[in-house]
Amino acid sequence: MPEEIQKQTILIIDDAIADIKVLGSTLQSDYKILFALNAQEGINSAISNQPDLILLDIIMPGMDGYEACRQLQADERTRYIPIIFITAKTDEEDEVKGFALGALDYITKPFNPVIVKARVRTHVSLRLATRDLESKNIMLAARVEELENARNEIKAIQSIIPICSYCRKTRDDKYYWDQLEIYLQRNMEIKFSHSICPDCYEKHVKPQFPPDSDK
Repeated sequence: MPEEIQKQTILIIDDAIADIKVLGSTLQSDYKILFALNAQEGINSAISNQPDLILLDIIMPGMDGYEACRQLQADERTRYIPIIFITAKTDEEDEVKGFALGALDYITKPFNPVIVKARVRTHVSLRLATRDLESKNIMLAARVEELENARNEIKAIQSIIPICSYCRKTRDDKYYWDQLEIYLQRNMEIKFSHSICPDCYEKHVKPQFPPDSDK
């Protein structure tokens, strides 16, 4: 038996039950429908259910759609849920105000089912694409961090120089053993200036010149 395709969720916030029924019947074949009859109930539902899209009526008693949109956009839990206003208002100023608050589109009453489906489909698709991009960015960031850690580990390993415990010679990547200073000169472009430390002077140089050797 084929697996059932999971539907995206649409939250309708409207105080008019008739409008909710029209929108619900238009969209229910393609989406899971939730609804709320006032702005505060809608905000609470958005927080708890995390819908893929909110259809938000502007004119409602108490808190209107503009204030509900402002609160949804201000809350980190609901900030990225796309909002489409549903309204009978057609004034340009109302549209500008809605866009300024963070709404992405308008659907006007009376509803045209073809327009409703097209606009909902567009913004749900954008929402899904955004989520997919965010997920890929997170995976990419994790991969970059993993590669950086691996690079640092390799760098640390490469910085370890194997040295013979007896003769103090060091081994290169071709397993040739050579004096440490030669290895460093070859691999790190280091130049040496030779001198004699006090211990070596006492051990090697001074015995060659005893106090009475000039007599």
